[in-house]
Amino acid sequence: MIDNITLDNLHIGCKASNKAEVIAMIGAEFKAKGYVNQECVHFLLEREHQVSTFLGNGITLPHLPKSATDIILKTGIEIYQFPDGVIWDRSNVMFIAIGVIAKEKEHIDVLKEIASIFSDELIANALSLISDKHDFLKILQHNALPIKYDTDRSSGPGRIFTPRPANMANNLILPVITSMAIITRATNVLLLA
Repeated sequence: MIDNITLDNLHIGCKASNKAEVIAMIGAEFKAKGYVNQECVHFLLEREHQVSTFLGNGITLPHLPKSATDIILKTGIEIYQFPDGVIWDRSNVMFIAIGVIAKEKEHIDVLKEIASIFSDELIANALSLISDKHDFLKILQHNALPIKYDTDRSSGPGRIFTPRPANMANNLILPVITSMAIITRATNVLLLA
């Protein structure tokens, strides 16, 4: 599903005061793009009240509960970036919200893809700060930082500055333990829906 993401699915530099505003944005986009046959914000909020969709590394995965699968018209994914962060749960700050509309089987496949990308803290940080949709999409689709990227939040938006050294492959290996933790968390989030 990540390979099907286009610039139209990316929402960079978003601002929201709280979780409810983020979910309202996602629900409105799902309806506007024809992913669902009715308003779905209340379903997204219902799902969030069951168990948090926060996965770690500043990532959250709002999606519909099992009880709402009959309103799904087609599979879709919308990615929202909040460089300033939004408090998601009492102690978790979300920088990227990945809204997913999919049937149960597809959800698991999407979660695996997301976990493989966002389990790398450097990639998650870069994507939370990057200000160019084209660069965001390249990093997302290649699951790697082909360039060195400034992920220091104190200097403002992330900035691309120099190519990585020849040993770049060492920097692109995803931490297996973190990846497995996110996959486990994501699977638990879905199973409790």
